[in-house]
Amino acid sequence: MSQEMNKVATPNNKKKQIHQDQDSPWKKVLGDVFDPFLEYYFSDLHRTIDWQRGYEQLDTELARLKRSSATGKRMVDKLVKVFLLDGQEQWILVHVEVQSYRDQTFALRMFTYNYLLRHRFKKPIESLAILTDTNSKFRPQSYQEKLTITETEFKFGMVKLLDYQPR
Repeated sequence: MSQEMNKVATPNNKKKQIHQDQDSPWKKVLGDVFDPFLEYYFSDLHRTIDWQRGYEQLDTELARLKRSSATGKRMVDKLVKVFLLDGQEQWILVHVEVQSYRDQTFALRMFTYNYLLRHRFKKPIESLAILTDTNSKFRPQSYQEKLTITETEFKFGMVKLLDYQPR
């Protein structure tokens, strides 16, 4: 068997290929209909955004972050700059992650990306997760870490597509 065929046949490569195949349509949808997407799944956030000012997709900045990050294998699907209705020039970045399988490190990954993006851009980061897996019990929405004195708590928005199946 050739090395290429052997490489394709491994379970890890199959899982990676399935994951990439599921991510591609989401990236396109999120890029094409970001406003209605937020309105449907995250309406509270949607109402705070000044849609007259538009939004900017920051895929280039995201790619740079991935290259410079030492966090290992990570997937961030869309990074979008928006402006708020409060009249300030302040802007936020909306980070959306599509997760199609149960991953025990998912909440830590969400926290890590939030921190890296905030550190790089010096702006508040709104982190949102779309869970496309079929495990109804997998519902990460926060990351906590408590040491003797130091404590970290990070909460993020999460949508479970399984919940929308009846609709």
